[in-house]
Amino acid sequence: VIKYADTAMYSAKENGRNQVAFYLSKMHKKVIQRLTLEKDLRNAVKANNLNLYYQPQINQHGKIIAVEALLRWQHPIQGFINPEIFVGIAEDTGLIYEIGDFVLHKSISDISAINKQHNDQVNDKAHIPLQLSINISPHQFRKSNFVDIIRAAKEDYQLPQQLLTLELTERIAIDN
Repeated sequence: VIKYADTAMYSAKENGRNQVAFYLSKMHKKVIQRLTLEKDLRNAVKANNLNLYYQPQINQHGKIIAVEALLRWQHPIQGFINPEIFVGIAEDTGLIYEIGDFVLHKSISDISAINKQHNDQVNDKAHIPLQLSINISPHQFRKSNFVDIIRAAKEDYQLPQQLLTLELTERIAIDN
């Protein structure tokens, strides 16, 4: 009975919290699938199996002026897992902090390296360095040392402040 109550409680939380849910046998299968996915996500984070892709932003002349870092997970069995699914799991389990640090450091490192390589190869004073946009989770944003984490990452890779844009999800506004 306690296991069924836990399953119903988990279902209520998943559907927006502050709700009532009754146990249905189909809930058990869904809980098992989520727990399996959570375990697999933990393993993917440990094994560094999450990937960043960069979506270009192009100006009116067709030149790439910025990129947005997009986190993707190719599950070894299930294939591509929608970020809306695995980011939600990461937020619920606290993995979002480790994943957020990975995204922050990897993307800033990559863009800094690209900008440095371009500057080394092309001595063009008119060159505009690539800007970087990163999505930030509400959990990361609320962390007491959030600003220090961002500042340290920028300094570690010598990324000028004007080249970094942090995108806050709508959930931050909804929660506040």
